[in-house]
Amino acid sequence: GKMLGGPLTFSVKTLKSGQPPVIEVEAKGEAHASQMEPILGDWIVKELSGKTAWQGKMKFDPDVVSLNVKSDLTGLALSFPYPLAKESNERLPLKLDVSFLPDNRTRLAFFMPAFTNGKLFFSVVEDEMALALTGGCLLIGKNKAACDDKKGLSVAVEQAFLDLDPWDSYIKRQEGDDGLPEVLTRMTAKIGTAFYAGVDMADLAAGFDRQKDGSWQGAIRGERIKGDIEFNWERSSRWAKIQLAHLIWNEAEKETVSSETAQDPRKFPSLNVTIDDLVFHNMKLGRLSMQGEPTVNDWELQILKLNRPDMKVIANGHWRGQADDHSSSFDVDFTSTDMRTTLTALDYDIDLESELFRTTGHISWKGAPYDYDLGILDGTLEIFSEKGRLSGVEVGAGRLLGVLNIESLRRRLLLDFSDLSEEGFAFDEIEADMTIKQGVAEVSKLIMPGPSATIRLQGQLNLVEESVDMKMSISPAVGGNLAIAGFVLGGPAGGFVTLLASKAIKEQMDKVTNYQYTIRGPWDDPVVDKIQSDGENGEAGSIEGQLE
Repeated sequence: GKMLGGPLTFSVKTLKSGQPPVIEVEAKGEAHASQMEPILGDWIVKELSGKTAWQGKMKFDPDVVSLNVKSDLTGLALSFPYPLAKESNERLPLKLDVSFLPDNRTRLAFFMPAFTNGKLFFSVVEDEMALALTGGCLLIGKNKAACDDKKGLSVAVEQAFLDLDPWDSYIKRQEGDDGLPEVLTRMTAKIGTAFYAGVDMADLAAGFDRQKDGSWQGAIRGERIKGDIEFNWERSSRWAKIQLAHLIWNEAEKETVSSETAQDPRKFPSLNVTIDDLVFHNMKLGRLSMQGEPTVNDWELQILKLNRPDMKVIANGHWRGQADDHSSSFDVDFTSTDMRTTLTALDYDIDLESELFRTTGHISWKGAPYDYDLGILDGTLEIFSEKGRLSGVEVGAGRLLGVLNIESLRRRLLLDFSDLSEEGFAFDEIEADMTIKQGVAEVSKLIMPGPSATIRLQGQLNLVEESVDMKMSISPAVGGNLAIAGFVLGGPAGGFVTLLASKAIKEQMDKVTNYQYTIRGPWDDPVVDKIQSDGENGEAGSIEGQLE
């Protein structure tokens, strides 16, 4: 005979005489993945390929008909994400116990040691001669799944380590037009170390239940994330409401590569997000609130706010596109009323004092919002600061600001900085304009007047190559020693960071009233060249060449 696409051999024996007798059938055969859909359902079978040998016993008892099947699944491949993935040549013992209950119901219990186990309940679909999954439980892990014969399927994941990205892609493939499978009513997870988008999320415990209207509600708890989440993933009405007490999102520890095309912004879910305490890449951003929704033509970020006692960021914008042609554009407004505290919170080692520092502008890039990269960044920014003081910039601060290191300039220019190094450079205000194109910032104007001098900067900062090509002009005040330093930093965190800064020099002056320098090279080791001013004798040359 033939069964499940492969050959079938069997023998029959009577275990107990009577009316009716108890009969046992021993059988062995070969099961083909393509023929298992009536038993397992389409959403499971489409992840299987190949064929495998099996053996089993079927017992016909007056009260219940039972089937026991064993297989090592050699020859059958599973394309589920880890830990349910399996190559065809791997051996994975499987035990199935099937009971055919009254009222056309079927119970299937399965067990794979340290892999997965559970119980599934089926009912016969009238007029189709097929079984439909009505409920049960499935546990991915070592413990034993527990459930009763109630409607709805619960899925639990218990793992010491789990990368959620492959499962995110898998779930998206299962959604269809009606969202997640209707039979699925509960999802839980307990993970020792979880990764998402390449980010180590540490431990996670989560549980979500389907509501009567088809939406989901639940909570997530862990060292780096805690809060409540509601969502609806049906294509006709997608939305998510996220309320977190805290979220710590560190830099990705591994690169994630997706072969998926960008999502259609018109079908992206509406978002209502609140995070009371957000830490992003070591930057303490405070409270985040965000709202956005799809429109007829795009996805609109209606408002994004970051609030700290010393800082406020407001942004809004649009995400447009289809297929592989996407664009994101946002208006941003960054204000700090205590720049020293703000810079410390943003993980910059810069001693800049200002009681009002503001950056406004527009930024954009080709791609979806989550495809942000410095190399595709465009924009225009205006920067303003009221009076303040710059005391120092550590090399490498903020990845850029080592270009503008006061101590480095003092060493390069061989000038007396004794009065500057202790108290820093006081400025009356800062005004700057810049245009960013493909990650290169063109500084058209940076003016920083102060009691001792006015500093002007103009040129380019390459954000991708981390290099500088700028001209600095110093107009000192008449008489006395000159203490000069300059710095400007513009921008909020999480993709809205803008940057700019200045250099510093000091020199005794008599008749000379203007000095000019070029600053070129990598951020961490630029070359400073003096441009000869009117009335000066000698050749202009590299300051580096004058150093011992």
